[in-house]
Amino acid sequence: MMAKIIIEVEFSSPSEAAITLRALSPDNTPLPKNMKFEMKSDENRLIMLLEYNGKISTLLSTLDDILASMKIVGDVVTLSGKT
Repeated sequence: MMAKIIIEVEFSSPSEAAITLRALSPDNTPLPKNMKFEMKSDENRLIMLLEYNGKISTLLSTLDDILASMKIVGDVVTLSGKT
């Protein structure tokens, strides 16, 4: 099954979006076979594109990992006050 997911997350500041982008970037590899994942920040938004041709369970697992990592980054940023 071919799927394309676009996620846009709005942060409270451009620096928070940039911090999240930098923190998540190393987590992008290795990706499952037939998967493409791109991220970019635009002002205070983080835009993610995930494309996959394969089992939906693999796609959902990868998406869950990305969102869980984003939550952890957000918690650390909030606790540190670095925005």
